[in-house]
Amino acid sequence: MAKNKKINFCLAKECFITCAGCYNEFTNETPLETNEMLEFLEYSRQNGVKRITISGGDPLTMKDIEKIIKHADYLKLNVNLDTVGTAFLCKCQTVNKNQIELKNLEDFKTIKMIGIPLDGSNNAIVNKFRVGRPDLFDEQIKIIKRLVENNLNVCVNTVVHKENYEDILNIFEKIKDVGIKKWQLFQFMPIGPRGSKNKDLFYINDSQFKKVVSTINGIKNKCDFEIVAKSLKSRVKNYMLISSSGAAYKVDKRNRKVIYGEIKNKDTWYNIMQNL
Repeated sequence: MAKNKKINFCLAKECFITCAGCYNEFTNETPLETNEMLEFLEYSRQNGVKRITISGGDPLTMKDIEKIIKHADYLKLNVNLDTVGTAFLCKCQTVNKNQIELKNLEDFKTIKMIGIPLDGSNNAIVNKFRVGRPDLFDEQIKIIKRLVENNLNVCVNTVVHKENYEDILNIFEKIKDVGIKKWQLFQFMPIGPRGSKNKDLFYINDSQFKKVVSTINGIKNKCDFEIVAKSLKSRVKNYMLISSSGAAYKVDKRNRKVIYGEIKNKDTWYNIMQNL
């Protein structure tokens, strides 16, 4: 068995913003029940999974997110949470106008790393890629600072695309002193309904991304946090994704999807594990 088995649970069907590169498939299918998710987590842990990412949509919109995190901690899973983080800052609405309460940070302190997206050094650049909250950059910085002040580990996630790849050093200047643990830069991947639809607007080629990598290699000694650049090629078919309805699948760079099983069907669980 592989030593570093991991799964990305894209469970949330709602979000606080709309992102041009979102890879989630927001279907109308019946979502997973929490108990189904918890039972599959136990099976995953027993079969070598050590790390999971909970994403969405946005996991802070899920009514049982705290329960899932608590159970993952009980199973001694390393949990990364990818979230816009809005509900860490205020009571708010989702894109679908549903009300979400302010989240208690104490419920999230067992998480290994909380990933917050930041794709530009100001609101204007960020809003080219993520829309729905016009002051999103300002909010993200406030959220990051609040998490750090409460001793939670924060990773800034930057999708590098056509509208921001020349802004990378400016982003660095904005985050270098806020106390994050890690900065990840992902080459824009045109997968999922929105990512593939917006390919022509945001796609950058390998040569352009290599220039970004060269830039960040020159600043790694100027900060006390880890910086990691992940190309499109290095990520293709590297993630087993679980949709909100429970489909387990991978996607290649041409947006071709292969389904390996369904969480609602236990007979397929073995095949999911074999293909992580």
